Amino acid sequence: ADAERRLMHIVFENLLGMLAFARNDYGHAEPHVRRAWQNNERLHKLQPDNASFRKNLVFATNNYELLMRVLGNYAEQSKTLDRALELNPSDPEALNDKAWFLATCPKVELREAKRAVELARRAVAGEPMNDSFRGTLGAALLLSGDAKAAVDELNKVIKTESPSSAADGFNYLFLAMALHRLSDSGGAKKKYALAVQWIEAPTSMIHEAQRASLRQLQREAAAALGLPLPKE
Repeated sequence: ADAERRLMHIVFENLLGMLAFARNDYGHAEPHVRRAWQNNERLHKLQPDNASFRKNLVFATNNYELLMRVLGNYAEQSKTLDRALELNPSDPEALNDKAWFLATCPKVELREAKRAVELARRAVAGEPMNDSFRGTLGAALLLSGDAKAAVDELNKVIKTESPSSAADGFNYLFLAMALHRLSDSGGAKKKYALAVQWIEAPTSMIHEAQRASLRQLQREAAAALGLPLPKE
């Protein structure tokens, strides 16, 4: 009976949270998404061997992590990503998500290069053909100081002459910084300019969850290359 009651609460909270999220009303979405996550945690503790409850908990954890990212609560986002890894310690997606956070978090004091590289390598080993995971590895390698290895990884995933997605935008900015560290000033500025052109284009589709990280990275790249910082 307790499990059934919690399931009803979860469905209700999920619905309210998703409706608020769809309206970009993240402040009102937060308590509903958080309660859905907490109730899923309680259900999982009641029946830890229930595969359905575990699957629902993973889904709720991912939703809460996304909301924390949008709200800029990076400390809570980090904890949620750790919880996702506890639930699926060998899942390439969970490994990549935590590696990306450790390599790119806008709150730079939460970055951790060594662990980012370790997790990213494990994600790539799990899905070698996944370009997103290789892009994360490139970012982590750059943060760790290995610019040459970063360029090698990023060049494997950059397959267009200019960015066409948010992932490309990140990769071009990371590549610009890596090339700058390797004293290729001209190549670095070219990649940076192409990234900025895409980011600022009115037709570019950038999710709110990615925008802060992209802008932060653009500022870092501009500073590294000695270029004017973008307007806030």
